[in-house]
Amino acid sequence: MTTFDVTVEMFVDGAWLDITRLSDNCRVLSLDQGQRGITMTRGRSSEQGRVAPSTVLIDYLDTEAVLDWDNPNSPYWRKIGLSTPVRVKVDGDIRCAVELAALRPSWEDNSDNVQVQIEGAGVLRRLEAQGKPLLSPLTRYFTRNPPWQWWPMETGSAQQVTTITSALTGGVALTTSPASAGSSEGRLSGIISGGTTAGPDGSLSAVDSSGGGQLEAILPGSGTTGFRIEGCFRFDTPVSDDIADGEAGQIFRTHFGAGNSFGLFFYPGIGLLVETYDPDVGPDSADNIAVTVDDGAWHHVRVDLTPSGGGTDTACVVTVDGETAISTTFTGLTHGPITDLTISPTGEVDAVCHWAVWEVSRGLPASATGSADAFKAYRGYLPFDFMGAIAADEGVPFFGFPAAPLNTNLTLGPIGAGTFMDQIHEANKAAQGIIFEQRNENGVLNHSPKDTLYNRLPAVRLTYGQLQPGFRPVGDDQWIVNDMTATNPDGDSQRYVIPDGDHYHWSTEDAPTGAGMRDQQDGFTVDGVADLDELAAWWAHLGSWREKRFPQVTVELAKDVFDADTRQAIANLEIGDVIAIDTTGAPKWVPYNEIRLMIQGYTEQVSRFSHVFTFNTTPADVYEVSIVDSGSTSTLAMPMTTVTTSIKIAPGDGPAWSEADEPYHISIDGQPMTVTAISTDTPAFIAAGAASFADNASVVPALPAGITPDVGQLLLCFAASRETGSGEIGSTVSGWTLLASPDTPDSDWRLFGRYYQTGDTAPTITVSGGAAGNTVGAVVLAFSGLSMTLDKNKPGGYSNGYVISENSSAQNILYPAYLARRTNTGVLLIGKKDDDWTSVATIAGTSELVDASSTTGNDLGIVVDFYNPGTPTTVISQSFSVTGGASAISVGIVVGLRPLQTATVTRDIAGVLTAEAVGAAVHAWRPGAIAL
Repeated sequence: MTTFDVTVEMFVDGAWLDITRLSDNCRVLSLDQGQRGITMTRGRSSEQGRVAPSTVLIDYLDTEAVLDWDNPNSPYWRKIGLSTPVRVKVDGDIRCAVELAALRPSWEDNSDNVQVQIEGAGVLRRLEAQGKPLLSPLTRYFTRNPPWQWWPMETGSAQQVTTITSALTGGVALTTSPASAGSSEGRLSGIISGGTTAGPDGSLSAVDSSGGGQLEAILPGSGTTGFRIEGCFRFDTPVSDDIADGEAGQIFRTHFGAGNSFGLFFYPGIGLLVETYDPDVGPDSADNIAVTVDDGAWHHVRVDLTPSGGGTDTACVVTVDGETAISTTFTGLTHGPITDLTISPTGEVDAVCHWAVWEVSRGLPASATGSADAFKAYRGYLPFDFMGAIAADEGVPFFGFPAAPLNTNLTLGPIGAGTFMDQIHEANKAAQGIIFEQRNENGVLNHSPKDTLYNRLPAVRLTYGQLQPGFRPVGDDQWIVNDMTATNPDGDSQRYVIPDGDHYHWSTEDAPTGAGMRDQQDGFTVDGVADLDELAAWWAHLGSWREKRFPQVTVELAKDVFDADTRQAIANLEIGDVIAIDTTGAPKWVPYNEIRLMIQGYTEQVSRFSHVFTFNTTPADVYEVSIVDSGSTSTLAMPMTTVTTSIKIAPGDGPAWSEADEPYHISIDGQPMTVTAISTDTPAFIAAGAASFADNASVVPALPAGITPDVGQLLLCFAASRETGSGEIGSTVSGWTLLASPDTPDSDWRLFGRYYQTGDTAPTITVSGGAAGNTVGAVVLAFSGLSMTLDKNKPGGYSNGYVISENSSAQNILYPAYLARRTNTGVLLIGKKDDDWTSVATIAGTSELVDASSTTGNDLGIVVDFYNPGTPTTVISQSFSVTGGASAISVGIVVGLRPLQTATVTRDIAGVLTAEAVGAAVHAWRPGAIAL
C-alpha cells in the first residue's frame, strides 16, 4: 500500500516549526487511516467565476491549548496569531502555503479531549476583505515618488477653497491669507472652489479655478541643479472666449535665478509656447508646438529646466500627455534657484489638480512616463502591466504571463476607484484570464491571461479506470450564452451572436439545431471598440461551446493503478493545466474516445494512507484556437533558392506548426507553398570556438570549426564582463540578434544569436564604461536543429525564456530552476564568475560545451553546459562546482531555445517561384475560418 509522509508547519520565531506531532496531547488528528485527512482547496469552480482564496482545514488535538495565542502558558505565546504562515507538505512537497485564519476549539464537558479545527487561508482572503478603496492613481504615483513640493487638490468640499495644503510634511500651503508677502507660504486669489469639478481619470477630483483663480507658491531653499514642474490643467472650450486676440492663456509661470522668468502659454490658433523673460527686455527666446489644449479635456504637462553649456544656458523639455512636445535650449539664460510657482497666473485656466515641483539634486522618478500613465489612470496599459503596477504599489508579489501573442492589442480603459482586488479583478476580466494564488508560497498572486491557455498540451494522461466514481457529465442550460453584448465605460458597445449552422456552438436557432436565444450584457474596462468586439465574441464562444461538461475529476493516488511518475505528475498539476482522459470502457454517456479537460481549481485531501484530488474542470477544447499572424511570426532559418523544397522554420512564440494536418498552405514573404510533411528537429551541439578575453577592450571570439552555412545551423555568442568592473557589453553586434541580457541598465553579459550563412565572420563584442582590470570575454557555439526562439511561458513565473540568479561572492555558481515546457527544447546552463578557475564539473545529465577562464585583467570565467531533455522537463536549481580560484560574484543563467522544424514543401502553387532570405516571415496561407 502506498503511504504518504504528511507534515504541518507554522512559521514561528523566524523559522518553520513542525507541529504535526508536538506531543501525544498536541498533534494532527486527521492523518490516521479512516479519518478524513487534511483538506485543501485552490482555484475556482468554472471559467467564469472569481478564484476563491486557498483554504486548508486541519483537525488537531490540543489538550494543553499550546496553539492558543492567548494562553500565557504556551511556549508559543505571543509568537503565533492570526495571519501566522502555515503550510502542509506531502512527501516533502509543499501542497499549500497559507496564513492562519481561525482556531476553532471544541470539547466535551468534564473532558480534557480538546480538539481544534485549524483553518488557514490564502492571501486572497485578506485582500478581498479590504474594503477601503485605493487612493487615486496620481496620488499613488506621487506617494511612491515623492517630489519636493506637491499639491494634490483632491478636495471633496463643494465650497470656496481658502486653503490648499501640501501632501508633504513641511510643504508649502496655499491660502487666501498668507502670513506675509515674503513668507514661505502660498497665496490664493480669485474664486477657487472644490468638489464640483471632476478631475482627470487619474484623480478623484480637482479644484475649479474658472472664476479667475490664481495659485501662487513661494518656494524656499531650492537648489540650482535644475528642476521639474508638472501638473494637470483644463481649459474650457473654446479658450478664445477668455483670451483676447493675439494674447495667450498662461498655464504657469515661475522665477529662477537672478530675476529670470519662465512661462508656459497657450495661444489660440498657434499652440503651446514656452517663453523666458529678461526683467527689462521681455521675451528673449521662444519655442512653440501646435498642441491643442483648449478642447475642454484634461491635460498633463511636465517641464524640465536644467543648466546647460557650463551653466550659461538653460535646457528645456516640455512633455504633454506623455509625449515630448518641445525640446529647446535658451542660450545665455543662467539657471538659478526656483523661487516661486504660479499656476494660472492670469486666471484663464479653468481647473487644476496635482501640481508638483521636483529638484533634480533630490532625484527624479525612474519612470519617464509614470506620472503621465497615472494621469490617464493607466488607459492603454496591457492588463498584466496594470495589475503588476498596482500590486507593486500595494507591496503584493505578482507574477505570471505578461502579454501573450494574441493579447497584445487588448488594452485597458481607465480603471476607476475601487479596492485593490476590485481593480485586479476588473483588469483580469478584460484579460479573460485566471488570477490564482501560488501554491508553495503564501502571499504571491499569479496571473494567466486567456491567450496563455490556448492549445495547451495535456500535462497528464489518464484512463477511465484510474478515476474514482463520480465522473459524470452535466447537461443543463444554466451556463449558455449565445448572444453577447460587451460595453465599456466610454459608452461603446459591441454585440456578437453565434451564427446559425455553427456545429460547435449552441446557436440561437430553435432545437434541436440550437438552444434558442440566450442573451447577456456585461461591461469591460477596455480602451476601444475593437477590444469589445473580441470580448463579445470570446464570451459567446465560451458560453455556447457544444460539448458535454464534466465538472469534476477525482483520483486517489494511493491506488495501485498509478506509478510513482504519474503520482508526481498529478501532484504537480496547476490551475490552467489540461488533463486528457482515455474513455475506453466508459458508459455510453461518455461518447468521446478522449476527453480533454482544463483544471480551474481543486480540492485535495491527504492522510498517511490516502491522497485524493478532486479537480474542478471545464472543456479544454474551447481553448483550441487557430493562431494566424499572432504578432510573433515564424521565420525562415535558412535561405531558399528557386528550387529548394526542404526548409527550416523557426517557430514564433505560439504553437509549433502542425505535424498531423498536412497538407496545408503557408506563405514565405508572400510566396505561397504547400507543406506536405513537417517534423520537429532534435537539437544537437556541433562545436565551440576558442573563447577570447581582453582587459576592458573589445573581443572577437572565433567561429567554431565544422559548421556548414545556409542549412539553418545556429550560432550563439555569449559575451560577459566582470560585474565588479562595471563594464557594459554592447547591446548590438552587426548581423546578430540580442536574445538575452540582465534586467539592469548596466549589462555585464549578453547572449546573441544568428543562423550561419555564407560569408559570415566572427563577431566583434564591444564594451563601455569599464575600467582597467575589467576582464571581457566571449565565446561562439554552433548547433543544429535549434532556433533563436526563446521557450517562454512558464505558469506563475518567468516569461522571457530565460531565468537568472545573481549570486553573491562564493566558490560555486548557482543557477535557478527552469521549466522546458515544449518537446525538444534545448537548454543552456551558463555560468559567469568574476575570477579564474582550474576547472568546472559538468552538470549531471548535460554536456559541457565551454569551460574557459582567464587571468587577463582581474580575471573572468565562463562555463556553458547543454541539456536536451526531449520532453517537457523541470531543470532543478543547482550549482556549477568550481575547482580553483577564489570566491567571487557570479551569475547563473538558464536559457531555453525551441527547436527548428523541417518542412517539405511544394512550390509554384500560385505562379510564384522566388528565392527567399533567412528571416523571411512564415505565415499560414488561406487558413480556414476561425470558429468565432
